[in-house]
Amino acid sequence: MLTGLLTGAPTETLVGYPLTFIGLWAFGLTRHAYVLRAEQAERMLAETRRAHEAETAAAALAERARIARDIHDVLAHSLAAVSVNLEAAEGLLGALPPDQPELVKAIECIERAGAFTRDGMAEARRAILALRDNAAPLPDQMLELATEYSADGDTPVDFAVTGSPRPVPADISLTAFRTAQEALTNARKHAPGEHVSLRLEFAPAEIAVHIANPLPEVAAEGPLASAGAGHGLTGLRERAALGGGSLTAGPQDGQWQVRMRIPT
Repeated sequence: MLTGLLTGAPTETLVGYPLTFIGLWAFGLTRHAYVLRAEQAERMLAETRRAHEAETAAAALAERARIARDIHDVLAHSLAAVSVNLEAAEGLLGALPPDQPELVKAIECIERAGAFTRDGMAEARRAILALRDNAAPLPDQMLELATEYSADGDTPVDFAVTGSPRPVPADISLTAFRTAQEALTNARKHAPGEHVSLRLEFAPAEIAVHIANPLPEVAAEGPLASAGAGHGLTGLRERAALGGGSLTAGPQDGQWQVRMRIPT
């Protein structure tokens, strides 16, 4: 405009300069407001999506807790009834003359069935607690498991935690616990009396469970050696794979080693 004034430009040209500037300025303001509204809409959409995901997760947790309570009630009623009937049968058989070998075997079978019933109820309670929000931290669950197995006297368990413990999702915690439980059970079956090492490892992006016990010099012939269907580790592999992890088991360095890794 200053150049136009100095060169004597026509009046309409001089007026056109500020009008053009005002038009460009108004367009810029409109464009800026449009961009702000678009960004705000994207943020609102993202917040709505996160709120929906949180609501869905809360509903899933509530439904899982409801199912856990229902399962617990059903198992508690059924197993309690079975236990009562077993105790009654044991009492009736115990009143008979004890000079029949078949009677003694029947009483032993009933006693074992009663023990299995009590153990099954305890396992059901533990599994259901693992599905609830108020479940004990995973290291505490592992320590309790190791203590229980060591208290039996035939399977000394050395338990340790490495890394910085942190809360993990309930399904991952249950998978880790089941892995340790199955490995300890197998150690008791196939290497009774051997020392077992149980390690719970917390890495930045995953957790790992490592169980190792010395390989016995001869195959175990104890009463538990042939128990079970042999699909425990297969089921644990499938459970770990569902969570994006992996499980390996086999002999290494004179030990039978089981290792499960799963991202958190």
